Amino acid sequence: MSKQLNAMKQDRATVIETQELTATTEGGNFIGHQLSQYSRAVSVSKNYRFYRCKKVEIEFIPYANVFSGGTAFPELYYQVDRTQGLSLPGAGLPVPTKNMMLARGVLPVKWTNIVKRSYVPSVLRNENFYIDVNPGGEVANMYGTTSTPVKYKWYATQSFSPAAVAGIAQPVSGLYSPTSLRYFGAVYYIDQPLASPAAPLGTIKMRVHWEFKEPLWTTDEQ
Repeated sequence: MSKQLNAMKQDRATVIETQELTATTEGGNFIGHQLSQYSRAVSVSKNYRFYRCKKVEIEFIPYANVFSGGTAFPELYYQVDRTQGLSLPGAGLPVPTKNMMLARGVLPVKWTNIVKRSYVPSVLRNENFYIDVNPGGEVANMYGTTSTPVKYKWYATQSFSPAAVAGIAQPVSGLYSPTSLRYFGAVYYIDQPLASPAAPLGTIKMRVHWEFKEPLWTTDEQ
């Protein structure tokens, strides 16, 4: 019985890794991330077949809590968003605005202290996490544009190359390439009523919980 329990524990690994985003000025964005952006998680992923992102914790950290005149405080708008994740800059849809957040019914909070939030990230169902190759060997449909969010699902840690054998994409031989599958889940906007909105107002820290299963090695317990 003890060997069975030990084997179950060895089958999985967890990595909690923190990243700090660049200094934030007035404005907003959708929050997304992927395994290949987290070096410690990538190191662990090389030893496992599958992974998933279980949770994201966010800290919005202001640089100051006292402002000119005592009334011109920055305000933070935040919302869990599982369907507009592809609305990132360059994706053909606008970045978040104050009017967009108000239209969604989001109420702001005064951003003079650390604001903590968390959410379960999701993957868009028709965003391919593999490279779809036609029978002729041509790459097709690497990413979708509309989808239903999917949470907690396991995905392969290994990316695939465009090279195809009998119409099926094959892993890069001898070269590990962490998956670039993107997770989505939240959107924010920071409003600054001061005269110089371009000045950095604070920073954003993301604490991402990764989980891995099915190791590529075995343990002899005899």
